[in-house]
Amino acid sequence: MTPIFNESNEAIQELPAELQEALKCYDNSRTDSDLDAVIFAVLKDLGPNSISAEISDETNFIKDLGLDSLAITEFVFFFEDVFRIRITNEELSEMNSLGELKAFLKGKLS
Repeated sequence: MTPIFNESNEAIQELPAELQEALKCYDNSRTDSDLDAVIFAVLKDLGPNSISAEISDETNFIKDLGLDSLAITEFVFFFEDVFRIRITNEELSEMNSLGELKAFLKGKLS
């Protein structure tokens, strides 16, 4: 598998330390729990201040997290930059929950 974490990647250098650590752990393990940690760290960094550890795969971006289209677009750009993947508008429209995002990322990263 292609390494994800690259300290020379400008997108990664500008991230909070917690998110960098989560990415590094995921890069080494590729486990679901470490991918969850990355997604949670991204939500804490880019999402509303009310993000708690109580989120689950069923958590909906709009209904449960109150994200608007701009915030969702920021998430897409983040994952595209850091994971070096492409997410089309059609793919994005099919992702409404954290579980759907996680399944999508796992498919793209494997």
